[in-house]
Amino acid sequence: MSKGGLVGRGVYRWSCHNCGGPNTEERLARGLPCERCLPKPSKEKYSIEELYRALKRQGTLGERFKEIYRLERDSNELIGLFEALLGSKAWGAQRTWARRLVRGDSFSIIAPTGVGKTTFGLVAAIFLACRGMKSYIVVPTATLVAQALERLSTMAERAPCKPRVVGLHSRMNRRARLEAEEAIDSGNFDVLVTTAAFMRKNAANLARHRFRLVFVDDVDAVLKSAKSVDAVLRVVGFSDEDITVGLEALSLQRRLASIATRYAAKRQSGDSEAASKLLEEYRRIDAQLSKLLAKLREARAR
Repeated sequence: MSKGGLVGRGVYRWSCHNCGGPNTEERLARGLPCERCLPKPSKEKYSIEELYRALKRQGTLGERFKEIYRLERDSNELIGLFEALLGSKAWGAQRTWARRLVRGDSFSIIAPTGVGKTTFGLVAAIFLACRGMKSYIVVPTATLVAQALERLSTMAERAPCKPRVVGLHSRMNRRARLEAEEAIDSGNFDVLVTTAAFMRKNAANLARHRFRLVFVDDVDAVLKSAKSVDAVLRVVGFSDEDITVGLEALSLQRRLASIATRYAAKRQSGDSEAASKLLEEYRRIDAQLSKLLAKLREARAR
Protein backbone atom coordinates (compact mmCIF):
# COMPACT_ATOMS: atom_id res chain seq x y z
CA MET A 1 0.00 0.00 0.00
CA SER A 2 1.35 3.43 -0.93
CA LYS A 3 1.28 6.57 1.17
CA GLY A 4 -2.12 8.09 1.68
CA GLY A 5 -3.85 4.69 1.57
CA LEU A 6 -3.90 4.48 -2.25
CA VAL A 7 -3.13 1.08 -3.76
CA GLY A 8 -1.15 1.36 -7.00
CA ARG A 9 -1.76 -1.25 -9.72
CA GLY A 10 -0.18 0.54 -12.66
CA VAL A 11 2.35 3.34 -12.95
CA TYR A 12 2.54 5.60 -16.01
CA ARG A 13 5.63 7.58 -16.85
CA TRP A 14 5.47 11.35 -17.39
CA SER A 15 1.78 11.40 -16.40
CA CYS A 16 1.81 13.61 -13.30
CA HIS A 17 0.08 16.81 -14.34
CA ASN A 18 2.09 18.81 -11.81
CA CYS A 19 5.72 17.67 -12.09
CA GLY A 20 5.64 15.51 -15.23
CA GLY A 21 6.95 12.45 -13.38
CA PRO A 22 5.42 8.96 -12.99
CA ASN A 23 1.96 8.60 -11.48
CA THR A 24 -0.26 5.69 -10.47
CA GLU A 25 -3.41 4.52 -12.19
CA GLU A 26 -5.58 5.23 -9.14
CA ARG A 27 -4.30 8.78 -8.66
CA LEU A 28 -4.84 9.56 -12.32
CA ALA A 29 -8.40 8.24 -12.09
CA ARG A 30 -9.01 10.61 -9.18
CA GLY A 31 -7.33 13.58 -10.86
CA LEU A 32 -4.50 13.62 -8.30
CA PRO A 33 -0.83 14.37 -8.94
CA CYS A 34 1.88 11.88 -7.92
CA GLU A 35 2.88 11.01 -4.35
CA ARG A 36 5.92 13.29 -4.44
CA CYS A 37 3.73 16.28 -5.23
CA LEU A 38 0.84 15.47 -2.86
CA PRO A 39 1.89 12.68 -0.43
CA LYS A 40 -1.27 12.57 1.69
CA PRO A 41 -4.42 13.76 -0.08
CA SER A 42 -7.00 14.78 2.50
CA LYS A 43 -10.05 14.07 0.33
CA GLU A 44 -11.27 11.79 -2.45
CA LYS A 45 -11.77 14.48 -5.10
CA TYR A 46 -10.35 17.97 -5.53
CA SER A 47 -11.54 20.82 -7.68
CA ILE A 48 -8.88 22.58 -9.75
CA GLU A 49 -8.92 25.47 -7.27
CA GLU A 50 -8.59 23.15 -4.25
CA LEU A 51 -5.76 21.19 -5.83
CA TYR A 52 -3.93 24.40 -6.71
CA ARG A 53 -4.14 25.59 -3.09
CA ALA A 54 -3.11 22.16 -1.72
CA LEU A 55 -0.01 22.00 -3.94
CA LYS A 56 0.86 25.58 -3.03
CA ARG A 57 0.63 24.78 0.68
CA GLN A 58 2.74 21.67 0.12
CA GLY A 59 5.39 23.77 -1.65
CA THR A 60 5.34 21.46 -4.69
CA LEU A 61 3.28 23.52 -7.13
CA GLY A 62 4.84 23.03 -10.58
CA GLU A 63 4.72 25.05 -13.80
CA ARG A 64 2.63 22.41 -15.58
CA PHE A 65 -0.22 22.64 -13.08
CA LYS A 66 0.10 26.43 -12.88
CA GLU A 67 -0.70 26.54 -16.60
CA ILE A 68 -3.60 24.08 -16.22
CA TYR A 69 -5.00 26.20 -13.41
CA ARG A 70 -4.59 29.43 -15.40
CA LEU A 71 -6.38 28.01 -18.45
CA GLU A 72 -9.23 26.67 -16.32
CA ARG A 73 -9.57 29.93 -14.38
CA ASP A 74 -9.50 32.14 -17.48
CA SER A 75 -11.88 29.98 -19.51
CA ASN A 76 -14.34 29.89 -16.59
CA GLU A 77 -14.08 33.66 -16.34
CA LEU A 78 -14.83 34.04 -20.05
CA ILE A 79 -17.76 31.61 -19.83
CA GLY A 80 -19.04 33.47 -16.76
CA LEU A 81 -18.85 36.78 -18.62
CA PHE A 82 -20.72 35.22 -21.54
CA GLU A 83 -23.57 34.27 -19.22
CA ALA A 84 -23.54 37.65 -17.45
CA LEU A 85 -23.70 39.62 -20.71
CA LEU A 86 -26.30 37.48 -22.46
CA GLY A 87 -28.36 36.11 -19.57
CA SER A 88 -28.05 32.56 -20.91
CA LYS A 89 -25.58 29.73 -20.44
CA ALA A 90 -22.84 29.01 -22.95
CA TRP A 91 -23.37 25.70 -24.70
CA GLY A 92 -20.80 22.94 -25.28
CA ALA A 93 -19.11 24.27 -28.41
CA GLN A 94 -18.84 27.80 -27.01
CA ARG A 95 -17.12 26.40 -23.91
CA THR A 96 -14.63 24.61 -26.15
CA TRP A 97 -13.98 27.82 -28.10
CA ALA A 98 -13.42 29.65 -24.80
CA ARG A 99 -10.70 27.19 -23.77
CA ARG A 100 -9.01 27.48 -27.15
CA LEU A 101 -9.08 31.26 -26.96
CA VAL A 102 -7.51 31.55 -23.51
CA ARG A 103 -4.89 28.97 -24.54
CA GLY A 104 -3.87 31.31 -27.34
CA ASP A 105 -4.82 28.99 -30.20
CA SER A 106 -5.51 30.17 -33.71
CA PHE A 107 -8.53 28.21 -34.87
CA SER A 108 -11.51 28.17 -37.21
CA ILE A 109 -15.11 27.73 -36.08
CA ILE A 110 -17.15 25.56 -38.40
CA ALA A 111 -20.79 25.48 -37.36
CA PRO A 112 -24.23 26.19 -38.88
CA THR A 113 -25.69 29.68 -38.91
CA GLY A 114 -27.39 30.67 -35.67
CA VAL A 115 -25.29 28.68 -33.20
CA GLY A 116 -23.56 31.71 -31.71
CA LYS A 117 -20.24 32.08 -33.53
CA THR A 118 -20.43 35.86 -33.91
CA THR A 119 -21.86 36.27 -30.41
CA PHE A 120 -18.88 34.38 -29.02
CA GLY A 121 -16.50 36.66 -30.93
CA LEU A 122 -18.15 39.79 -29.52
CA VAL A 123 -18.09 38.48 -25.94
CA ALA A 124 -14.45 37.40 -26.34
CA ALA A 125 -13.56 40.91 -27.52
CA ILE A 126 -15.12 42.45 -24.40
CA PHE A 127 -13.39 39.85 -22.20
CA LEU A 128 -10.01 40.80 -23.67
CA ALA A 129 -10.80 44.52 -23.52
CA CYS A 130 -11.31 44.20 -19.76
CA ARG A 131 -7.77 42.78 -19.64
CA GLY A 132 -6.29 45.68 -21.58
CA MET A 133 -6.01 43.90 -24.94
CA LYS A 134 -7.28 44.96 -28.35
CA SER A 135 -9.57 42.95 -30.63
CA TYR A 136 -10.56 43.36 -34.27
CA ILE A 137 -13.91 42.05 -35.55
CA VAL A 138 -14.10 41.73 -39.36
CA VAL A 139 -17.52 41.22 -40.99
CA PRO A 140 -18.63 41.13 -44.65
CA THR A 141 -21.00 44.13 -44.91
CA ALA A 142 -21.74 47.60 -43.54
CA THR A 143 -25.09 46.33 -42.20
CA LEU A 144 -23.32 43.68 -40.14
CA VAL A 145 -20.85 46.28 -38.80
CA ALA A 146 -23.79 48.37 -37.58
CA GLN A 147 -25.44 45.31 -36.01
CA ALA A 148 -22.23 44.28 -34.26
CA LEU A 149 -21.74 47.80 -32.87
CA GLU A 150 -25.30 47.83 -31.53
CA ARG A 151 -24.83 44.46 -29.82
CA LEU A 152 -21.45 45.48 -28.39
CA SER A 153 -22.98 48.66 -27.01
CA THR A 154 -25.67 46.64 -25.21
CA MET A 155 -23.14 44.14 -23.86
CA ALA A 156 -20.76 46.89 -22.72
CA GLU A 157 -23.43 48.24 -20.37
CA ARG A 158 -23.29 44.95 -18.41
CA ALA A 159 -19.52 44.45 -18.67
CA PRO A 160 -17.21 44.80 -15.64
CA CYS A 161 -15.20 47.41 -17.58
CA LYS A 162 -16.03 50.15 -20.07
CA PRO A 163 -14.51 49.00 -23.38
CA ARG A 164 -13.84 51.60 -26.06
CA VAL A 165 -15.72 50.28 -29.10
CA VAL A 166 -15.05 51.82 -32.52
CA GLY A 167 -16.68 50.86 -35.79
CA LEU A 168 -16.39 52.14 -39.33
CA HIS A 169 -18.69 51.54 -42.28
CA SER A 170 -19.93 53.31 -45.41
CA ARG A 171 -23.31 54.35 -43.95
CA MET A 172 -21.84 56.57 -41.25
CA ASN A 173 -22.13 60.35 -41.58
CA ARG A 174 -19.00 62.37 -42.28
CA ARG A 175 -18.43 63.50 -38.69
CA ALA A 176 -18.80 60.00 -37.22
CA ARG A 177 -16.52 58.59 -39.91
CA LEU A 178 -13.79 61.16 -39.23
CA GLU A 179 -13.96 60.44 -35.49
CA ALA A 180 -13.70 56.71 -36.12
CA GLU A 181 -10.75 57.15 -38.50
CA GLU A 182 -8.96 59.31 -35.94
CA ALA A 183 -9.52 56.70 -33.20
CA ILE A 184 -8.18 53.96 -35.46
CA ASP A 185 -5.09 55.98 -36.40
CA SER A 186 -4.32 56.80 -32.77
CA GLY A 187 -5.19 53.35 -31.41
CA ASN A 188 -7.82 54.88 -29.12
CA PHE A 189 -10.02 51.78 -29.01
CA ASP A 190 -10.31 48.37 -27.38
CA VAL A 191 -12.63 46.72 -29.91
CA LEU A 192 -12.62 47.63 -33.60
CA VAL A 193 -15.32 46.52 -36.06
CA THR A 194 -15.04 47.03 -39.83
CA THR A 195 -15.78 45.29 -43.09
CA ALA A 196 -13.30 43.01 -44.85
CA ALA A 197 -13.07 45.62 -47.63
CA PHE A 198 -11.80 48.20 -45.15
CA MET A 199 -9.29 45.69 -43.81
CA ARG A 200 -7.91 45.03 -47.31
CA LYS A 201 -7.45 48.74 -48.04
CA ASN A 202 -5.93 49.61 -44.66
CA ALA A 203 -3.95 46.48 -43.70
CA ALA A 204 -0.65 48.35 -43.34
CA ASN A 205 -2.15 50.92 -40.94
CA LEU A 206 -4.06 48.27 -38.95
CA ALA A 207 -0.90 46.17 -38.60
CA ARG A 208 0.57 48.91 -36.37
CA HIS A 209 -1.79 47.83 -33.59
CA ARG A 210 -1.15 44.69 -31.54
CA PHE A 211 -4.43 42.78 -31.67
CA ARG A 212 -4.84 39.94 -29.21
CA LEU A 213 -7.84 38.70 -31.18
CA VAL A 214 -8.67 39.03 -34.87
CA PHE A 215 -12.13 37.53 -35.39
CA VAL A 216 -13.06 37.11 -39.06
CA ASP A 217 -16.74 36.43 -39.66
CA ASP A 218 -17.62 34.55 -42.87
CA VAL A 219 -14.04 33.36 -43.30
CA ASP A 220 -15.01 31.36 -46.41
CA ALA A 221 -15.52 34.58 -48.33
CA VAL A 222 -12.20 35.96 -47.09
CA LEU A 223 -10.29 32.83 -48.13
CA LYS A 224 -11.57 33.16 -51.69
CA SER A 225 -9.65 36.44 -52.06
CA ALA A 226 -5.85 36.37 -52.10
CA LYS A 227 -5.83 40.07 -51.11
CA SER A 228 -8.03 39.35 -48.08
CA VAL A 229 -5.81 36.48 -46.95
CA ASP A 230 -2.73 38.70 -47.31
CA ALA A 231 -4.48 41.48 -45.35
CA VAL A 232 -5.41 39.14 -42.48
CA LEU A 233 -1.82 37.87 -42.25
CA ARG A 234 -0.49 41.43 -42.09
CA VAL A 235 -3.05 42.55 -39.51
CA VAL A 236 -2.18 39.67 -37.16
CA GLY A 237 1.46 40.69 -37.36
CA PHE A 238 3.17 38.69 -40.11
CA SER A 239 5.82 40.61 -42.05
CA ASP A 240 6.49 40.31 -45.79
CA GLU A 241 9.41 38.01 -44.97
CA ASP A 242 7.22 35.83 -42.73
CA ILE A 243 4.63 35.46 -45.51
CA THR A 244 7.32 34.60 -48.07
CA VAL A 245 8.81 31.97 -45.76
CA GLY A 246 5.35 30.54 -45.05
CA LEU A 247 4.53 30.23 -48.75
CA GLU A 248 7.87 28.57 -49.40
CA ALA A 249 7.20 26.14 -46.54
CA LEU A 250 3.82 25.23 -48.03
CA SER A 251 5.47 24.61 -51.40
CA LEU A 252 8.05 22.32 -49.79
CA GLN A 253 5.35 20.40 -47.94
CA ARG A 254 3.55 19.72 -51.23
CA ARG A 255 6.81 18.53 -52.78
CA LEU A 256 7.45 16.23 -49.80
CA ALA A 257 4.01 14.66 -50.20
CA SER A 258 4.63 14.10 -53.91
CA ILE A 259 8.05 12.56 -53.31
CA ALA A 260 6.67 10.26 -50.60
CA THR A 261 4.01 8.96 -53.00
CA ARG A 262 6.56 8.36 -55.79
CA TYR A 263 8.99 6.75 -53.33
CA ALA A 264 6.34 4.23 -52.21
CA ALA A 265 5.52 3.41 -55.85
CA LYS A 266 9.21 2.85 -56.77
CA ARG A 267 9.78 0.61 -53.76
CA GLN A 268 6.72 -1.44 -54.62
CA SER A 269 7.91 -1.85 -58.22
CA GLY A 270 11.36 -2.97 -57.05
CA ASP A 271 13.22 0.01 -58.53
CA SER A 272 15.55 0.43 -55.54
CA GLU A 273 17.89 2.89 -57.26
CA ALA A 274 15.09 5.33 -58.11
CA ALA A 275 13.61 4.87 -54.61
CA SER A 276 16.99 5.64 -53.03
CA LYS A 277 17.32 8.88 -55.04
CA LEU A 278 13.82 9.94 -54.06
CA LEU A 279 14.55 9.22 -50.40
CA GLU A 280 17.69 11.35 -50.57
CA GLU A 281 15.71 14.19 -52.16
CA TYR A 282 13.02 13.80 -49.48
CA ARG A 283 15.56 14.14 -46.68
CA ARG A 284 17.16 17.19 -48.28
CA ILE A 285 13.82 18.99 -48.69
CA ASP A 286 12.66 17.92 -45.21
CA ALA A 287 15.80 19.49 -43.68
CA GLN A 288 15.17 22.67 -45.66
CA LEU A 289 11.55 22.74 -44.48
CA SER A 290 12.60 22.27 -40.84
CA LYS A 291 14.91 25.30 -41.11
CA LEU A 292 12.16 27.42 -42.65
CA LEU A 293 9.62 26.46 -39.97
CA ALA A 294 12.15 27.18 -37.21
CA LYS A 295 12.76 30.59 -38.76
CA LEU A 296 9.03 31.28 -38.89
CA ARG A 297 8.56 30.23 -35.24
CA GLU A 298 11.43 32.48 -34.22
CA ALA A 299 9.86 35.41 -36.04
CA ARG A 300 6.51 34.75 -34.31
CA ALA A 301 8.22 34.65 -30.91
CA ARG A 302 9.56 38.17 -31.48
